[in-house]
Amino acid sequence: MRSSLRVIGFVAMFFVLTGCASQSPTSPAPSISASALPTYVANTTCQSGQLSIVRGQTGGAMGHIGIAASAFQNISTTTCTLSGYPTLQMLDALGHAMPTHVIDGSSYTVISRPESVVVLLPGKQAMFDLGYSNGTGYGSAVCPTSAQVEITPPGSSESISVRWTLQPYGGPTIAKLRCGEITISPVFAPPKA
Repeated sequence: MRSSLRVIGFVAMFFVLTGCASQSPTSPAPSISASALPTYVANTTCQSGQLSIVRGQTGGAMGHIGIAASAFQNISTTTCTLSGYPTLQMLDALGHAMPTHVIDGSSYTVISRPESVVVLLPGKQAMFDLGYSNGTGYGSAVCPTSAQVEITPPGSSESISVRWTLQPYGGPTIAKLRCGEITISPVFAPPKA
């Protein structure tokens, strides 16, 4: 009886060992489809400390000034995103706030653009346009000129200061002059080369 139990034990151990041996350590790992792997999407909003301001080209036509293709440039080593409208505040030479009225959208010199999410890899840019009326048509009225401008990226609470002389006029007539009226576009991706 003992010898037959021993034989049964040896046979069972043989099957267990040979079953384990069939899964050799050199067998390839199960394959994973590329669609099953997580896709990285930058969902971190760019903060002011990650960005610098690149001033765009200024042009004028029929009493309006347009500053096309200004940009936030990612100067960090981390990918981040921007979406929406920057805010802007003009400052005088002493750093005091000047009357500034920012209008989100489009105007004579700022084309209409939809809001979109711009992914900024390190070194890349998210652009925006500015536009305002100059003194043409306002007679002898004079609006002050900024010495610098604070621009706050959308989604950030801190501004970036840059030396920038702007002299925006606004309002429909001399009697209703509104100095410091500036139209700004949402951020947008640079055109593909």
